[in-house]
Formats: sequence, C-alpha cells, structure tokens
Amino acid sequence: MRSAGGPARRTAAPPSTSWACTASSDRAATAPTPSGSSEWLGPLLDYDASHHSDLVQTLFQYLECGGRYDATAAALAIHRSTLRYRLQRIREIGGTDLRDVDSRLNLHVAARVWEVLGGPP
Repeated sequence: MRSAGGPARRTAAPPSTSWACTASSDRAATAPTPSGSSEWLGPLLDYDASHHSDLVQTLFQYLECGGRYDATAAALAIHRSTLRYRLQRIREIGGTDLRDVDSRLNLHVAARVWEVLGGPP
C-alpha cells in the first residue's frame, strides 16, 4: 500500500486465534477462553479456585502497572511485602520467570483476555 508521496507500507494479517470452552468450578461453562490463555494462566486459575486467592488478579494488576511495585500495591490496596510474596507464589505455581520479556508478554496477553472475559468470579 502506498500513501501519497510516501514509501510503501505493509500490513500484516491478524493472527488466528483458536477458541475453546473451558470451565472452572467458579465460572460458567459457556465462557470462552483462548486456549493459549489457559496454557499460561491455568495453574494460577486452578490455585485461585482451590485456595480462594487472587494471584491472577495480582498478576494482571502487576503487568498493567508496568511491573512497578508501589503502583501495583496501591492499586490492589495491599502492602509491598504482600505483593512480593504473591509474585513469588506466582513464579512458583506458574513456573514462569517474570523477568523474561517473552514470558511477561504472554502472561500479559493471557491476563488481559482473562480480564476481558470476566476477570475474577
């Protein structure tokens, strides 16, 4: 595609997304989630459901705040040490390295999808 007087610009086709219906004990069976989302958040969603915790919400807010501890703790109305503990649990349960750029991107996308499709039950 060429604009008036400018260089040609390429447009990329959007990636295809496979959708699957998944259900947890706290969610409706009709709530669609991309299969990649459950790959990245599955262990945390299971842990949250069985332990009545908020690790996925914590992860979502942490990523939305750009990884800033003070902003995340304030948004969640928790102490910084509580946030550090939760992030450590997220690393252990999810088996991901939050310092890795690719992992953070995948987690952020999965957490955004989770939020858009209903977030916490």
